[in-house]
Amino acid sequence: MIKRSIIVCGLILMIILHVGCNNADIDENKDNDFTVEGLTEKEIIQTFKDQGIKLKQSDMQIKDKYILEEVKPKIYELNDSNDYLFIYIFKSLNDRERSEMDREYREIYKDFCVEENLGWLASPAKNALIIHIPNAPKENDDEEYKKYFMRLKEIKRIVFEDLNDAKEIVFKGETENWKGEYKVMYYEYFMQYEEGRIGYDSYEETTGELVYKGNRKNVETINYEYEISAGSGGSGTRHLNKDGKLSLGTTGGSGSITRKDSVIKLKIQWNGKTEIMELKAIT
Repeated sequence: MIKRSIIVCGLILMIILHVGCNNADIDENKDNDFTVEGLTEKEIIQTFKDQGIKLKQSDMQIKDKYILEEVKPKIYELNDSNDYLFIYIFKSLNDRERSEMDREYREIYKDFCVEENLGWLASPAKNALIIHIPNAPKENDDEEYKKYFMRLKEIKRIVFEDLNDAKEIVFKGETENWKGEYKVMYYEYFMQYEEGRIGYDSYEETTGELVYKGNRKNVETINYEYEISAGSGGSGTRHLNKDGKLSLGTTGGSGSITRKDSVIKLKIQWNGKTEIMELKAIT
């Protein structure tokens, strides 16, 4: 956990004012435990292996256009498909951020002839950038498309949750007629540069769900809106599914992180009724 002293909090507040990766001066103490070590190629490969994804190093020639910020990628193939992973290891967060600016990945990796509707997956992990280049499924092959999307989802999950050491906060609340749950998965860290400066990076994904306690057949259109004490929120109009549940959707982004001491206020309107729910962290 991040230890907070008055000095450290001051540094953190200055850095959080900027979205994405920034840097700031730190003192000469090399043992600041709010910083994390950068990833190595070996650690990344082992993490994928631990999660059941076997990689083999490719003998593909590295073209000049594959080089980002003077870093050559290590290229791997997924054993169970013809997908490729380009793994870039940078010296710092700042170098990695620069490598992501204004990049047209489709142009850089157009040799692979991925279909127009199949995007690249460029996933940052501390000082590393991992580019997943999918093998285009055969046209009208639903099973191949299903496998493709499963691979895409799993690689994204491994990078987000495992390589970035993501943490989870679960918020819950209840009213007379409803139960609510809101999950925040996030990472946040500081990395020290060789020149005695630090970089900051953060990202969170949120999902929410409402469950109706009564008979779902009695519920018509549902309007909801919620606000988090940190300042963000959302609203929508939905219907219950067959299990009496309603999804609040999924959101994601960098910048400010939803904290454990946040309170989520949720207003639910249905069948001419209104209830207000407060969700608080339980983990």
